[in-house]
Amino acid sequence: MLTAQTNSAFTSSIHSEARTSCILHKNLSRRLLATVFCLLTLAPVSVFSQQTTLKIIVDATELPRKLLRASIDFSTPKPVPAATDSRPAMLYPKWIPGIHGPKNPISNLAGIKVENPKGEVITWERDWRDVYRIFIDTPSKRDVTLQTTYICSQPTVNSKGVDSYGFANLGVVNWNTILFYPEGIPISDIEVQAGIVLPSGWDFGTALREQSRAGDTVFFKAETLEDFVDKPLICGENFRTVKLATLDNAEYFLHMVSDDPGDLPREDSLLNPLRNVVKEAEALFGGTHFSEYHYLLVLSGKVGRTGLEHRNSSFNSVKANEFRDGDWEDKQIPYLLTHEFVHAWCGKYRRPVGMYTKDYMEPKDTDLLWVYEGMTQYLGNLLAVRSGFVTAERYKENLASNMGGLINQRGRQWRPLRDTEVAGYTLRGGSRNWSNLRRGQDYYREGAALALEFDARIRSLSDGKRSLDDFCREFFTKGKGKKHAEGFDLAEVEQTLLRQAEFNWDSLIQIRVYQTQERFDPEVIRQCGYRLTYTPEIPKRVKRYKRLYKFESFLPSLGFTIGSTGKIGQVTPDSPADDVGLYTGVEVIGVEGKKFSLSRLEDAVRSSVMSGKVNLLTLTGDTFKPVTIDYDAGLRYYTLTADSNRPDLLEKIVAPLAK
Repeated sequence: MLTAQTNSAFTSSIHSEARTSCILHKNLSRRLLATVFCLLTLAPVSVFSQQTTLKIIVDATELPRKLLRASIDFSTPKPVPAATDSRPAMLYPKWIPGIHGPKNPISNLAGIKVENPKGEVITWERDWRDVYRIFIDTPSKRDVTLQTTYICSQPTVNSKGVDSYGFANLGVVNWNTILFYPEGIPISDIEVQAGIVLPSGWDFGTALREQSRAGDTVFFKAETLEDFVDKPLICGENFRTVKLATLDNAEYFLHMVSDDPGDLPREDSLLNPLRNVVKEAEALFGGTHFSEYHYLLVLSGKVGRTGLEHRNSSFNSVKANEFRDGDWEDKQIPYLLTHEFVHAWCGKYRRPVGMYTKDYMEPKDTDLLWVYEGMTQYLGNLLAVRSGFVTAERYKENLASNMGGLINQRGRQWRPLRDTEVAGYTLRGGSRNWSNLRRGQDYYREGAALALEFDARIRSLSDGKRSLDDFCREFFTKGKGKKHAEGFDLAEVEQTLLRQAEFNWDSLIQIRVYQTQERFDPEVIRQCGYRLTYTPEIPKRVKRYKRLYKFESFLPSLGFTIGSTGKIGQVTPDSPADDVGLYTGVEVIGVEGKKFSLSRLEDAVRSSVMSGKVNLLTLTGDTFKPVTIDYDAGLRYYTLTADSNRPDLLEKIVAPLAK
């Protein structure tokens, strides 16, 4: 048995050898692997000892050069019965939870090598029927080592959050990018014993439980493959961990890494809104299925804004100066952090039954994403305002804008909301032209609108005695985390709603989710005690977006958005802009006989009340074209107006719960 002193010396030796191996061979040597796995086997006997085991050592020392390597030691599996090939097969994860599609970026693999214990190379061959599956030319139950090399930092719009990234002073490791696992064994029955060698001087954050560390080499406690893939790691030179809170149900941590040390918040007072978020979450859900939660936050101008949920952590990436500016509401960071946090309950632990599969190959039935993503969107926004991250005024502004966006959506006339769920991963990216004809991933904001309608109706039907908060306490903590995930179906959603208030919930859901619609029905706003109306005053939200993102929305008036350079963005079908043939990409260079500017366009629209028209000069290619839009309603922006005949439920909905 190793003493602590011996163990430290042992792992220090491993660290030294790993560094030398990476420089000389660009790979971990078999001698090093043998040492690593020897150390891993000396760890206490795990509860998974009777299961298939993958021993993985990840070489992250070349992350600054955008390379990530791994060696996986395992016994080859038995061929799957009735398979078309008698050789054992290994699988590269395809359907990664959280991105709702077969989008693990396999195109970035730059090396696969298989060896036996003697160091002899074993041939592998890809299955032409499925590129995520490879065959190994060896009898089953033979010990082999499979080595992979992955090229980092080539994310596509569909792989953000599940890709691995490497830069000069920070990195992100998503384990799904570098591993293969045996076919025919549920991921919940595969044990992973893992270690990682970091670049010199880097620190790290992850929800994985640390077993030991010596210098830049870290070993983690054994996890199922299901849990291992669900716990990514961030690392870097400029790193900080903050313990946010210790509450009745769990401890909460924030791990941050940045390009520049000055981008890390040093004043803990800046983090108080996030501390309030975790308190409000425990009050909302009444419990947790985890004992620890880890926010992973990258502050960088290189990774890009993104977020991905995990069972007891979340990966979040924002611009480098998010904390320096201080005005988080304008940067949308509250909505990102609260959305991915709520997913720990809604989407990760409580998961639609069709999305909880035995491995990463089986296609997922993405029906009920209006709950998975939509209700998360609603609850995340609630936590943002209840915690003080966002003011109630801005919450209402955003709600009015979102409702207006749903009204402009014409794609609902040919495809119901459910179709955007089933085809969800095909709608991320694609053409930016005429998005209101195509529909996008509307289950986010439209699902959020439906959740708000649930909340308002429950409060009205129960005379204020119950709300969606009660639904959450009953629905999202079921089983208290005894399993990795607890599946649900539509019937359970409706039955739980019915226990909050007597109503024909199924009929409402069928209309909102499963049927096409001529127009979006803003009944949810009336249920909350408001009307969706227009105001000629430019809302603060529009002013902020104009300042930050250099564009303005004239969707409620002329029917288009436009950037400060004059390029038209989105155009609403059947709007005045559509009527005169404007479309995405057309450049407006003149307004009422003068050079274009956003302010001049505002003035022209404002003056349309008297003139009855707006005159533009456009440039498409080499062609100038004067355009006259017949319009006389002046500046219009969506706003919420209180209905004096109904109680104001929004005020009650956004009220904090935590004491």
